[in-house]
Amino acid sequence: MPYFDQTTDLVVTPESGRALAKTLGDATAVVMKNHGIAVVGETIEIATVRAYLLEKALKIFYIAKGFGELTWSSDDDVKQKIAKAYSAPKLNHMWEALSRQLAKKERQEQILEMLAQKM
Repeated sequence: MPYFDQTTDLVVTPESGRALAKTLGDATAVVMKNHGIAVVGETIEIATVRAYLLEKALKIFYIAKGFGELTWSSDDDVKQKIAKAYSAPKLNHMWEALSRQLAKKERQEQILEMLAQKM
């Protein structure tokens, strides 16, 4: 995964934006030093799901790393897994599931707020 370390400041100038885009290249995500990740996608939904899944994978990676040496899949296996798991229809399905989870959480928070107001 590309790593952008040309600055630890915010990317707010055309020059730093071009540098970040150059580092990203053809990838769909880049890790930014002292910031986290930046992702791209054909739609905002796909970019959001990619960001969600990448954050989740990075957390799991660092937890697993604490248990010892990690083993890796071959490049061919990774390509096959990506093709299966990250197709546009699957990413859209994940977006719909995440949207439902968020709506449910928001409804629960609204109910709790209403209950708190009545007390």
